[in-house]
Amino acid sequence: MPLQTYHCLVTQRQKFHKKGNKGGLILTKLIIPQWADLRSSVTLHCQFNTGGDSLYSVKWYKDDHEFFRYTPGLNPQTLVFDMDGVNVDESKSSATEVTLFPLTRLSNGNYKCEVSTDAPNFPTVVEDANMTVIAYPEDGPRIEGLRQIYSIGEFLEANCTAKMTFPVAEVSWFVNDILVSTNNKK
Repeated sequence: MPLQTYHCLVTQRQKFHKKGNKGGLILTKLIIPQWADLRSSVTLHCQFNTGGDSLYSVKWYKDDHEFFRYTPGLNPQTLVFDMDGVNVDESKSSATEVTLFPLTRLSNGNYKCEVSTDAPNFPTVVEDANMTVIAYPEDGPRIEGLRQIYSIGEFLEANCTAKMTFPVAEVSWFVNDILVSTNNKK
């Protein structure tokens, strides 16, 4: 049997919202990736227009717990709250974006951006989206136990391993580009 080539295509979609307004305050764009790679940083974007009003604060929440606050009228302007799985890179975070690194499996969850303008009414707009952290394999799948040549009817036993993936990788076997049925796999 000739050696086979195995391919894996991974795509990443981002959840994109363009809505939310309160008086002159408009949340124009929220970008939170639906999938984030465990080995990379991720930047969450929250763009808004205050409609001429003064910005009071931008707050970020994960699963309804605040982890980052930007308040232009205070010194320092940024405040980070400790939370398992949420590691803010403060040097890369601002009023319109928050960068998280390193990610962990606990970084999965619902992320919310809350923008408020100043007194007297403190109008507030909020948008949220879910993000799932995954670990892409560092290398392609590793196949062990194959020989170069097999005779017709000969039993084949091999192991395919995809290391360091989260969630666990699903493995499918193909022989000569034909999917091996689950009845023939162990």
